Amino acid sequence: MKKYIIRTILYFLPLLFVFVGITLYREIETKKLLEELSFDKLVHKALLGDSHMGNGINDELLNGTINLAKGGEAYSYSLNKVKFIHHKVVELDTIYLSIGYHNFSDNMDFYIFDHDYVDRYFYSLPWSLQKSLLAEIESPTDFFLRNVIRNFKGLMREGVTLTDMLGGYENRSFRNGVKEDILTKRIESQYYQDGELRGFSEANINYFEDFVDYCKSEGIKLFALKLPVDREYEKRVPEKFKLRLNEVIDRSKVDLIDFKELNLTDDYFIADGDHLSHMGSQLVSKYLAEYPFGQ
Repeated sequence: MKKYIIRTILYFLPLLFVFVGITLYREIETKKLLEELSFDKLVHKALLGDSHMGNGINDELLNGTINLAKGGEAYSYSLNKVKFIHHKVVELDTIYLSIGYHNFSDNMDFYIFDHDYVDRYFYSLPWSLQKSLLAEIESPTDFFLRNVIRNFKGLMREGVTLTDMLGGYENRSFRNGVKEDILTKRIESQYYQDGELRGFSEANINYFEDFVDYCKSEGIKLFALKLPVDREYEKRVPEKFKLRLNEVIDRSKVDLIDFKELNLTDDYFIADGDHLSHMGSQLVSKYLAEYPFGQ
């Protein structure tokens, strides 16, 4: 029996070395790339948040601004991104952070704790945050095994990059117009589960408030950008999420830019009614560039 156990350990030992080696490689290389990160010297404003910001605001149309938004990004990850780049990479005086009703639905908990989203940011985080995150996610061992296996080919082909973590503006949606069935599915996935109304993501709400507190402590002017959604989408959002967003904004005393006066028709949105088309993003970006508080 003893010999069998020894043989088993020796059999799996090379796999363990590979597992540990790839994990350490990603950790070391990611931290190295972060230390080497640089932006244009004129940058002093940042756009952060999820896909609504990532495909909604073209940073090329705003002076001294960089878009670092990424689809599905929870406020915890946006905050850690800012904490790293501020002072070390650029001196920020203004941040535009996207906010929407969906950000406070408990559907956002998936984007905070799901293995694929955790993997996107994990190796860029300081050890103290890595440790606390591992304590919150389900099956940390499975997290490492799945992502080592999944990323092995990518690492061999491209090495470690920051692209998936940093984000940026991208909008190739040239087909305009909302589609009823797709909009309905979007509403159902964000605000309902098994036909029942979802609860709130207290975690993401707390992270939003942490973001506000950090900006105040650093003297950074923070604007919450409630990017436009289609009128039909707006109408179908359950009232409790609208009330909660207003409560959070009122409590945090953050300046809100909601773009209401643009009164966009569905031609400026993609099929889900929740995201701007390319045409919509250009219009909204120009509006923000000329907004008096954005100067």
